[in-house]
Order: sequence, then C-alpha cells, then structure tokens
Amino acid sequence: MKNNIDIAIVGGGVIGSSIAYNLCGSSSKISLFEKSSVGDSGATASSGGLLRVFDPDPLLSRLAHRSMEYYLDWSKKKLPGDSGVTTNGMLYLASNNYHKTIDFCKSISADYPIDIIDKIDVKKKFPYIKTDNYKYAIYENNGGYGDVKQTAKSYINGAIGLGLDLHENCFIKNIIELNNGWRLFTDNGVYDANYLVIAGGAYSNKLINDLAYNTRTIAIPYFSKKGNTFDISIINEGDKTFSRPFSDSSFLCGSQEFDWIDNPDMKIDLEDRHVKDASLRAVKMFGPDIVWRGGKLGFDAYTDTFRPLFGPYRDNVFVATGFSGRGYKLTPYVSYLASEFILNNYIDQDFIELYSYIGSGD
Repeated sequence: MKNNIDIAIVGGGVIGSSIAYNLCGSSSKISLFEKSSVGDSGATASSGGLLRVFDPDPLLSRLAHRSMEYYLDWSKKKLPGDSGVTTNGMLYLASNNYHKTIDFCKSISADYPIDIIDKIDVKKKFPYIKTDNYKYAIYENNGGYGDVKQTAKSYINGAIGLGLDLHENCFIKNIIELNNGWRLFTDNGVYDANYLVIAGGAYSNKLINDLAYNTRTIAIPYFSKKGNTFDISIINEGDKTFSRPFSDSSFLCGSQEFDWIDNPDMKIDLEDRHVKDASLRAVKMFGPDIVWRGGKLGFDAYTDTFRPLFGPYRDNVFVATGFSGRGYKLTPYVSYLASEFILNNYIDQDFIELYSYIGSGD
C-alpha cells in the first residue's frame, strides 16, 4: 500500500528538523524520515555546537547574525521548547585580516555587541589563554554554544505538534523519480511525495550521488585541567582548534586528526591519534597539566568553499547539506529560507548568494 504525502524530508538532524518545523505551519502533509532517532546521528550528534556571528566568510556572518536573532529571542519568536543555547561568550582568535567581515560586525555592533580586541587586551581579559599564535581577537558577549540535540528535538516536537508525520529508525531503501514526484521505499512502507527535501548531511549522496561535497570525520576529545577557570567558547584559528567548557569545569578541544571517508555508515571510534593531537592543541592554548576525560567522533559533509549545498536540485527537490561544520549557527535562518522557497517560491538576496552548485540535476 502506498502512502501519499506532499513533502518528504530525509534527515532528522538539526537542519532537517528545523525545516520540518517551518514547513508544518502550512496545510501540506509532511513526513520526515530519520534512520536513527532525531538528533542522534551525523553532525548533529557530534557537533561542538559553537555559536557565533563572526565568520571569515562575510555571507555566512550575515546569515549567522540573522540566526542569532532567533536563538537569543527563542521564546519571544514563539519557537518550540528549549533552544538549548548557552550564551557564555565567544572569542575568535584570528590570524588573518577579514576586512569585509569586520566591517559587517562593526555595522551591527549597536544591536549585537562585537568587540575587536588586540593581543594586549586579550591577555588582560582572558589570562588563562596561553597561546600567542594570533593577530587579534573578536569577542561576542552573546555568543557561546548550544546543545545541538536539544535544539533538534525542540524543533521536531514543535513540528509534531503542527502535524508532522515522523518516522524514526526508518531506513530509506531506495528513491525513484516519478512523473510528478518521488517514490520512497522505506522500512515503514512506500511513500509517494510531490516534493523531496534532502537534509541527510553526509548521507545525502546515498540518495543523490552527484552532490559536490566530501565527508570527513570530526574528533572532539574532552579534557580537564587543574585550576581551570576559563568559561567562554573559543575558536583558535592559528592553532586550528576550538574549545568550550562544560558545567563540571571540563572542556572539549577539537582535533585536526581526521579522515576523508566514503561510507558514513562505517564504524568509527575516537583513537589515540585524535586525543594526542587535541591534547597538544589544548596545551598550546591553556598550558600544561591537561587530562583526557573522553570524547566523541562523528562526521560532517564538507564543501570546497565551506558554504553549504543549499537550494533547488530540480523543480521538486530541495537540498540542504554540506554545512562544513557551520550548520548549527546557521540553522534557524536557513531553515526559514528553505521553507519560504519550498512553500512560496520566495527568494531574497541572501538566498541568491547562498544558493550554489549542488550537482548536475540531470
């Protein structure tokens, strides 16, 4: 027996869940298919969840600023559940000059405070930072981090309340094109959809095999340090790492030991090489006496430009993947852009600039 639906969304990470929530405000019949549980696989499950407006790419900074408006006013904007966001401050230690992005940050500083700090002031304000491998810093008082799983689950619960048909632990066996839509063969039956949204992260190429991204692992070990006092989120461009604290005074520190993989279903575990690499970077940033406490290893889809693959693939397919480790900070606004295009064929300047080559579509 076939089930007829208007829109099928494949992928229950934070991107797919937020798109589902935005679409479910319409009268369309919408189903979301997730191979595990919502928020429990792919980049959503392994993300450090850092939140900031500043990005070396001016476009991504603009989009992140629009998204931050949602995160900071979550309840006022009547978004569902708990945002999962902690605004503990974000410090970006920059090694390069980003004139366009800095100009943008200055232009919004009246509404969203962003301070450009020289090295002398960094050492005064953040004495626990030991690295000297940067030129200047960008500090966002309202930046921080989020519980990405919590955000995804809030979106999905809100969507269910608006009528979403959710299929968790549901594997997509095959997708074939019809004259006016798509047929999905799943563990839960066959579904004919008029429109298809691909938000499967690194799994997306299993559904559309010519998307222009590569999949790489993301290793995030956890550490503790005796006498640790740092309480902000940090991106260290010079030493190529990032960090954020946990409530128990431990912290995560990103590793640059990674692998490019062809199959995101392969079993991957945190290894000694990941821990050693991250430990060296943590010592550079915070000094010695770093103790490993655990961690996680996941993966994400990365593009050559670090901009996502975002936009229509064909007349009845929309792709939102390849966020290259930047998906969480862009989520609220890009999911709004996606839903407005899908439901109303609405395109604004942000959408035009973000839309990129996502495959042949032939």
